[in-house]
Amino acid sequence: MSRRNRTSLCREGWYYLMVMGFVIAGAILREINLLLMMAGMMLGPLLFNGFMARGGLRPLKVRRKAPESVTADEWLVVEIEAERPRRFLDFLRPASWAVVVRDPIRRIDESRKAAPCYGETMFWRVPKGQTVVQSYRGRLLQRGIYELGPLTVFSRFPLGLVRSSKLVPQKNLIYVYPRIGRVSRHWSHAYSATQVGSSRSRHQQGLLEGDFHSLRDWRAGDSKSWIHWRTTARRGALTVRQFEQQRNPDLAIVVDPWAPPDADADAQEAVEHALSLAASIVADLCRRGNMQLYLNTAVAESEPVQGNASVGLMHSMLRKLAMTKNSRGNFLPGRLVTALDQTSPGTKILVVSTRDLDLSDTERFADIWNHPHSRAVMENIVGIDVRHGISDYLEFD
Repeated sequence: MSRRNRTSLCREGWYYLMVMGFVIAGAILREINLLLMMAGMMLGPLLFNGFMARGGLRPLKVRRKAPESVTADEWLVVEIEAERPRRFLDFLRPASWAVVVRDPIRRIDESRKAAPCYGETMFWRVPKGQTVVQSYRGRLLQRGIYELGPLTVFSRFPLGLVRSSKLVPQKNLIYVYPRIGRVSRHWSHAYSATQVGSSRSRHQQGLLEGDFHSLRDWRAGDSKSWIHWRTTARRGALTVRQFEQQRNPDLAIVVDPWAPPDADADAQEAVEHALSLAASIVADLCRRGNMQLYLNTAVAESEPVQGNASVGLMHSMLRKLAMTKNSRGNFLPGRLVTALDQTSPGTKILVVSTRDLDLSDTERFADIWNHPHSRAVMENIVGIDVRHGISDYLEFD
């Protein structure tokens, strides 16, 4: 529910009141009745402005419709609904004109209180018994969690002398994901090679199409090589072989967003590149589906997110990446051991890091070398260093 209306004089209203005060003072000092009449006439527009602004704003119900998530540098579109329900003796109430809705947007950051920016829209007229929808849009360039609200609704119609406002305490949280690009052919070929390499025991036909399952009628887009000619000749209609969907290889992604305490712009950009690359890979693989996906970050306190690749899992992983902070310690070895313990044998592990990944460093990666299956671990771990950019792996519009 919204709070009670608040009515106050605008800056122009104070100027207007000062002029009216001079008129009243002159009328009293000089005993001029015409000036008193003028002061009375000047009071009328001020009261009329307050009546129109307050009366038109009081019955309004304002609501916000905002998305739960967007990606950084993507257009954020927020809809504002203004409803004017009909009431008893509504014909005596003034209409709702020139209603402005101001919506603060704050980035939730525990380290400091960020100054809010504002989205704003105007309703020129809200007819009685109707609902009008307006919207505003903008770009949020930094990933993280943003809070919208509370809404401030105000009107100065028609003269701009009196301002009537009310607060609508509706708040929304928006997750801003890292930038998501299209994975390039370089990454697609590397992933496809991993997929084929993990299925060497299958027949060549199974590598490309999956295992034979059953027969079905021809559909537009089917390959001619799938036609089962013997059944086609017997039925007199094109019949093709249907294959089971081939399972994609499972993948575990560990992001190492390391940055020095006095991180400069280049170091912070490398962290954003690492998170953007991981987010893009997660989005691409979740659209493919039919695989197990695992994600964790090498920060102080981090719980992994894993499951069957799906749209729901994609949003859970992207939210985790949106809230990831810079790492200051050497948490990567421990996260790799956790990934090995919580994933199935043979799962490929992709490490996206902002520093060198030298697995032969027995001091830094002592946890891995002491792992009972360390040699198999080394074969399954692939590292990507993003300090020199991610243009080889991602394409942005």
